[in-house]
Amino acid sequence: MESASSSDAAGGAPLQANSQAPPPTSVDAPPSRRDIYLNRKQRGINLGSWFSLEGWLTPSLFQKAKEPKGSELDVVAGMEPNEAKAMLENHWDNFINDGDLQWMVDHGINTVRIPVGYFHFLAGHPNEQVRALMQGTDFENYAQVYQGAYSRIQRAIKLAAGRNVGVLVDLHGAPGGQNADGHCGVAGGKAALWNSRDDQQKTIEILKAMAAEYSCFENVVGLELINEPKNSGRLQGFYDEAIGQIRSVSPEAAALPLYLGDAWDTNHYTGYVGQRAASDNFLVCDYHLYRCFTPQDHRTRCEEHAHKLHPGTSPHPANKDGCGETAAWLQGMSHRCGGSLIIGEWSAALNPSSLHHLGNEDQQQPAKAEYAHNQWKSYDKFCAGYFFWTLKKEGGPDTGWGFYSAVERGVLPQHLDPHCGRRKPIHELEGARQGAQDGALAGHAGYWDKQNGGPYEHWRFAQGFSLAWNDSIEFMKADESNEIGFIGQWQKTRTAAHAQAKGQGSKMIWEFEHGYNQGLSAFRSVLYA
Repeated sequence: MESASSSDAAGGAPLQANSQAPPPTSVDAPPSRRDIYLNRKQRGINLGSWFSLEGWLTPSLFQKAKEPKGSELDVVAGMEPNEAKAMLENHWDNFINDGDLQWMVDHGINTVRIPVGYFHFLAGHPNEQVRALMQGTDFENYAQVYQGAYSRIQRAIKLAAGRNVGVLVDLHGAPGGQNADGHCGVAGGKAALWNSRDDQQKTIEILKAMAAEYSCFENVVGLELINEPKNSGRLQGFYDEAIGQIRSVSPEAAALPLYLGDAWDTNHYTGYVGQRAASDNFLVCDYHLYRCFTPQDHRTRCEEHAHKLHPGTSPHPANKDGCGETAAWLQGMSHRCGGSLIIGEWSAALNPSSLHHLGNEDQQQPAKAEYAHNQWKSYDKFCAGYFFWTLKKEGGPDTGWGFYSAVERGVLPQHLDPHCGRRKPIHELEGARQGAQDGALAGHAGYWDKQNGGPYEHWRFAQGFSLAWNDSIEFMKADESNEIGFIGQWQKTRTAAHAQAKGQGSKMIWEFEHGYNQGLSAFRSVLYA
């Protein structure tokens, strides 16, 4: 198994973390630490099979599993409860440690996605009513096995906070199963969640409890409602109901970003997020991109996969010159949801039939690296975040699915910030603001003063431009590689605060928005020049 060493395992002494999410930042204040956690570009990794188990990642845990050995339920059903409890707790305590986190940070990762099942969260919860949600589920008889999971998830979040790493908590398995795959916790391919109104209601109650819990951690960047849901006719209604109920739990839960799996209906759910997102309703669309599963994937050569994901010739996200077909599509989908699109899972894996024409494994490496690098660059350019699947797996090196292996063998870069070490210093960026603002304001005023519809309030444009520039610098001050990732959402937040503080009745708030957008664009042009 690939690993980084550390004496500080995930089951040791508790770490301290900020337990209160601060209120929304006023327009006259710089972004708070929580603002930066939530809105920065998420260069991330999945911690697969740490809690929600998958046999191909950690086969040692499935040795005694009950047939068909296809899910976590099979694992615990095949063992005595005390034996299963001891095995899982040892795994939770040692699979990921502080050494892993430090290695991730050193390689440009600022956020982790942690897949968990409902049973991990419920069984050891201190609230009896929350624990009671286990009743009637597939895992009810194994509650004692999972009593220690709740505290270890808490510790994982605090461990990440110690390295300034954000955490996306992902409900990977819902009662009954939200998809037909074993990684939802149960085998059998039924996706039974969508046939049971009781299970749907129970899932919403679980999500409400998770939101109440995790929204109070400064470094929890969001809650993913359900992973890879089946594209059921009930899914959108489920999302509507879950979002509404979660937002009513507490002020902190109302402000927590909610991540929605697109059920591979990306056009629909990017539109859904784009229509419903607001300054007080932070929603994100999660799309998973793999190119190794379908017959069409298998027929396509590695070079063609890489070409379709080419990021183009410009680092600016508005510029599609030279983009491959898939990369351009991603830009369009991101635009549909106001920039709040992430790639929640992706990998460097391809089917052998896409590679065999290249020769042996060593001869395949350059093409595999081009494919993986093009993915990474396109996601960094066009999306608010991305999370490689996965950090590590048991067995030998695997550059397709193991981030450690992919980095060590050059399939992925040494650092996920494509501009690492090449950004202008902050003092130069601060010095460039006024000249850029003056030029932009002159152009804005010169155009609009010739149009009907005044009198205008061009001072709003200037304030928006200045604030966007200063916000961008504040993100960098927190970490040199930080940049605003959820641009549309953060602009909504800043615009709402501006309107509240400086005249909601004005018809010229749009000038602030224009200024803010131009400030972000101008800053990036200077930053990457």
